[in-house]
Amino acid sequence: MPGLDAKPPFSVLVIEDEQLVRESIADMLALEGLPCLVAEDGAAGLAALAGHLGDVRVVVLDLTMPGMSGEATFRGLRSLDPRLRILITSGIDESVARERFASEPIAGYLQKPYPLPTLVRVVRNLLGSSPAAG
Repeated sequence: MPGLDAKPPFSVLVIEDEQLVRESIADMLALEGLPCLVAEDGAAGLAALAGHLGDVRVVVLDLTMPGMSGEATFRGLRSLDPRLRILITSGIDESVARERFASEPIAGYLQKPYPLPTLVRVVRNLLGSSPAAG
């Protein structure tokens, strides 16, 4: 049957170590017509992006994860695609998070816990913005 092997047009990659949070984000984005790739850690996120270069435009990245840190993951994502818009999410204070990325532009920051509709709005805005915005 034609089309069975076609890859969906993933424009969002969610890298989040907490399974419930990761699944909630993916479900909410899918309900809004934004199917996404998901990864449970930085290494899996980099592999997912490498398999979908050119498709993914926005990454929702948890800053605090076991294994590869959020900062290391961020640098890896940027090396694969410097045009990515990377939205950082974390429970730490925004000023502390932004300090960690002072020399590298982030597309935005959402402090956990955040309402899922807010995440959807921010992701939609990032998808509509130019690459220079990230």
